[in-house]
Amino acid sequence: MTGQRHRFGIAAGLALASVAVLADFQSGLDAFNDRDYGQARDRWQECAIAGDPACQYGVGVIHDDGLGVEADTFEALRWYEQAARKAHPDALMQLGFLYATGRGGIIQDPVQAWAYFARAAAMGVAGAAESRDRIARELSLEERARAARRADEASIRYHLQK
Repeated sequence: MTGQRHRFGIAAGLALASVAVLADFQSGLDAFNDRDYGQARDRWQECAIAGDPACQYGVGVIHDDGLGVEADTFEALRWYEQAARKAHPDALMQLGFLYATGRGGIIQDPVQAWAYFARAAAMGVAGAAESRDRIARELSLEERARAARRADEASIRYHLQK
């Protein structure tokens, strides 16, 4: 992993998901916990494509950490972004980390990181407020205002290094 711990806190999303998607996610989570990452990816991939944010986040983790696949930060970013569009709290947090650190070819962007951490903090994600505040100390007043506007946007864009 990359210094932060991936979480699978999905209690809020469980109430909204269909039984079939829950079964796919849970079987993927069981495989993940058993370190059968290929099986986890296979279970999550289908429901991720169907639009389930918990599965999208799971596929992002698989690619981010190179679990059973070659590590691919851009592929992880793609899946995290899809989950974040549906307000998946852990995906928001992971996107914050990616932009804060600029690892894997992602352009470091503290303003974008602050925006993701702020959205995660608003959802009560542990550590998000602290990460947001740590980034804020590095930003100018203008950058803070820009970050706050981004956090309020319905869809946060992402920057890829070309």
